[in-house]
Amino acid sequence: MRTAQASFVAAIPKDAEYDHPPGANLARRLHGALSTVFPEIEEFYNWRDCGWEIRLRSGRVWASVPFAQVSRTGPEWLLAVVPERSVGAMVRAMLGDEEDGRLAVVRRIRGVVHEVLVDVAAGDVLWFFGTPNGRGVRSPEMLDEV
Repeated sequence: MRTAQASFVAAIPKDAEYDHPPGANLARRLHGALSTVFPEIEEFYNWRDCGWEIRLRSGRVWASVPFAQVSRTGPEWLLAVVPERSVGAMVRAMLGDEEDGRLAVVRRIRGVVHEVLVDVAAGDVLWFFGTPNGRGVRSPEMLDEV
C-alpha cells in the first residue's frame, strides 16, 4: 500500500506549550479530530525533532500521521498518512487478508486530516503519492483514481 502525502501552505500559530518544532498547534487539532473517529489514539509526539506524529489504531490496523514544516522561512508543510507495514504472506494466509481493512482505515484518516488541513490552509492542500511534483489532487478521495 502506498503512502499518501499532502502538501499545504499555512501559517500555524505557535503553541503555548511547545515552541519547537513548529506545528504543535496543528498536532493538537489533528489529534482532536482524529480521536473523534479513532478512539485508540496515542498522544502526539515530537517526530525526529523536526515535526510531529500521531499514531492510531482501528482494529488490527495501525497507522501514523507525521508532518513537518519543510521551509525554515516559509509556511510550507508536508504530511503523510502512513499505514503500518502489512503482515507477511504466511500470516495473511493464517489470519486472513487485511488489505481491504487497511485501505478503509487509511481512507478515513485521509478524510479527517483533509478537513482539518482545508480549514488551516484555506483550501490550499495537494494530495499525492511519491514526491511533490505539482501534479497532485485537491481531494484525498481522488487519490484512488491516480
